[in-house]
Amino acid sequence: MDTTHRYLCKKLNTSLFIIKQIKSLSNTEIARTAYFSCFETQLRYGLGIWGGTTAANQKRTLVTQKKAIRVLADLHHLESCREAFKTLKIMTIVALYILEVVMYVDGEDLLKNRDTHHYNTRNGVLYNLPAHHLKLYESKPSYMGRKVYNALPHELQPKNSQGSQTRFTEGSA
Repeated sequence: MDTTHRYLCKKLNTSLFIIKQIKSLSNTEIARTAYFSCFETQLRYGLGIWGGTTAANQKRTLVTQKKAIRVLADLHHLESCREAFKTLKIMTIVALYILEVVMYVDGEDLLKNRDTHHYNTRNGVLYNLPAHHLKLYESKPSYMGRKVYNALPHELQPKNSQGSQTRFTEGSA
């Protein structure tokens, strides 16, 4: 595990402690607000860049996020928290990463398939994936965002940055 991810996990665990303390003193709604203000802000900071990291780093972050959800939903540590994510209307780290990279790509002026042809094509609205030789290139937010955007159903593909985030988050809840 790299030092950046170790530092992030330390911050997330501190936020988890804060959520536990607030939950013991108040109700779920206030603890949920603390989750968004403490935990998710730490989680989202730089997510587009470090989100394409190794699977072990992503798993460790997801496990910490699940601990926070279990605290909010009053679940036992062995219970599934899949439904709790939905009822609390909180996105997983994977969903947040997808949202971040798609919103990043949508805000950039990147090459689409229609820009390479002088005639209409079926996939003209999709992003052109540049050729590459390194596996590391695939973890770049610009590449991963294009790849995820192209895999989205047409009705979920954002047309511009305005209003795209609400369409994604409403569909996930």
